[in-house]
Amino acid sequence: ATLRHFSLYPFNFKLLQPFQPLQPFTPASAPFPRPTRISLDFNSDTWENYRVSEMNYQTFRTRFAPFACVSTDQVEAAFPGFNRDNYAEWVRHGYLLRLRRGWYAFAEAADVPGVGDYFAGRIYSPSYLSLEYVMARCGLVPESVVQITSATSLKTASFRNAFGEFVYRSVKPGLMFGYDAETVGNGLPVLVASPAKALCDFLYLNPRYSSREELEGLRLDEDVLAGLFADGSLERTAARFRSRALSARIVLLKEILQP
Repeated sequence: ATLRHFSLYPFNFKLLQPFQPLQPFTPASAPFPRPTRISLDFNSDTWENYRVSEMNYQTFRTRFAPFACVSTDQVEAAFPGFNRDNYAEWVRHGYLLRLRRGWYAFAEAADVPGVGDYFAGRIYSPSYLSLEYVMARCGLVPESVVQITSATSLKTASFRNAFGEFVYRSVKPGLMFGYDAETVGNGLPVLVASPAKALCDFLYLNPRYSSREELEGLRLDEDVLAGLFADGSLERTAARFRSRALSARIVLLKEILQP
């Protein structure tokens, strides 16, 4: 049977933390009243949260919610000895959403436009948005892209969560350039490749696009592509890769654009 009533010494309900057990009452020596008999419902959410954690969720939220997401390492640094059972409990209550192992987002972040772009750079860093996702954003390719693609100096990886599918392609550390900082929501930072860098990353990491037929099959927007050649950004960016194969593809693209 579920225990419904028990005796407690004075209890601080505001902090949801019990005082240390007091010595048994003796009329001759105790300056405080006898223990008070208190009735608590063990099935209530309040008592359930108290059993699971030593930290109130609102304290946790106040500290980390401005960042929209948080890693378990950050929490441990701020609150040494933090009870990790809290994560499962708060996910179950709908307060948090799991992004990947060791990373959680606050559920209300789902209402922030573009927050997935921000999460992409947080949960796998260093990285920046690039490749097909940015090519679609700037109108270089006609199709919308479902995956949020990024370039990273870490190993290739992918994650799927409530905010989408995040795909990371590995490049050499020396190729981590050509991006700018943007913001979403309340100043959350996002690193986004320039259109020229996104296209160069894509061609560099997909060597099968080396023939005229394959490049034409990309159906790159002629106006956007012409702009990248006109301002010189595409050829300057490609030169920094120091890849003959990539430079040859850029030359071929120019020939296709200007037959």
